[in-house]
Amino acid sequence: MIQKLISKLSRPVTGITAALLGLATATPLLLSGAAFASGGQVQSRFIQLSNSNPSATGVTYNVSFKATSATAVGGIIVDFCADSPITLSGTCTFPTGFTMGSTPSISGLTGFTTNTGWTASGYQCGAAASNTQVAVYTAASTTAPTAFSTTPINFQITGVTNTSTTGTFYARIYTFSSTSLPNAATYCPTGTTRATTLANLQDYGGIALSTANLVNITATVQEQLTFCVTKTSPASGCSGGGAPTLTLGSGSPAILGTAVSSDTAHTQITTNATSGVAVNMKAFKSDGLTAAGCNGMSRDNFATCGITGIGAFANLAASSGNFGLNVADGTGGTGTVTHNANYGTTVGSYGMQAAVASGAYGDPIESSSGATKDVDSTLTFAAAAAPTTPAGVYVAYESLIATGTF
Repeated sequence: MIQKLISKLSRPVTGITAALLGLATATPLLLSGAAFASGGQVQSRFIQLSNSNPSATGVTYNVSFKATSATAVGGIIVDFCADSPITLSGTCTFPTGFTMGSTPSISGLTGFTTNTGWTASGYQCGAAASNTQVAVYTAASTTAPTAFSTTPINFQITGVTNTSTTGTFYARIYTFSSTSLPNAATYCPTGTTRATTLANLQDYGGIALSTANLVNITATVQEQLTFCVTKTSPASGCSGGGAPTLTLGSGSPAILGTAVSSDTAHTQITTNATSGVAVNMKAFKSDGLTAAGCNGMSRDNFATCGITGIGAFANLAASSGNFGLNVADGTGGTGTVTHNANYGTTVGSYGMQAAVASGAYGDPIESSSGATKDVDSTLTFAAAAAPTTPAGVYVAYESLIATGTF
């Protein structure tokens, strides 16, 4: 369960809304009678979304995985399915409303000896006309992974439209030992049909992803990631804790003056991701789709930041006109969740980086080193008005984006 974090302040009154966005999780690969000359299941695989809202447009899918050997690769296929991550399973249902456009846009390739000269194309398969379901990335000539056991292969698919269905969907990744990749007629003879054998297939892997509304999402898949934000510490499994309605200021109604005022919320992480979970914070406008372009608080729909983000972790002083966040290390449960250095635990100090507003995925605030269960972190938001801060109702909408690496 995920709650919406709202606080309102008056004269100058500040409202903070933090909503949780769940993000990509990977799922185990199942094979049924498929034989491979070499290769195997790719490791440390994930696909990170820059926005997990259903039907969101212009989304970047950050694809990362490690090859199983130094065998040269001639191409990569990424197929998105609504029903299953199982490779070579013979079927793949189209995720409703999903598209990468008429031709997928792929960039930022790293992890190969030669990262240039690659060509992006796509297969329609189950998508509507002039849209694609399958991304195809072909090298000019075969090229070997760089330090395959330690260096991931990474690239970004940009301009994606998320599926309109809320919840889990999947991706299947294939790498090939030749630049001769299967054509569309071979790979997907019909919209839902997939080949059960593929020539020159090298490595493979399944990944589970999830779309989610800002207010209420659950990412519970074969590989588990459960994340929530609440007012008080929730019980096991993100149960209870109440809506995180925060109030900054004092008196009735609450007034934010030049003194520093703070209030707290809680996050809880449960996951079986062996490489852990990273939590980023990103600023949005109230629609949850449009980046705010402001790492502080605004009274004019983010045309200006009347109360600015403090920046690097530092003391938040009275009369500063600054806004910040302090993240305590996780407690309770099983496993370890630690704060990012820019949002550390020193009493009276806070951070609020520009990356919260300008970064594609926001700014990291905390992370785990491995699997966790019911680990609770305290988030303290604080602000202080300056003597010259204009009167008004100030708001900030912060989305917490959790990404598991399996």
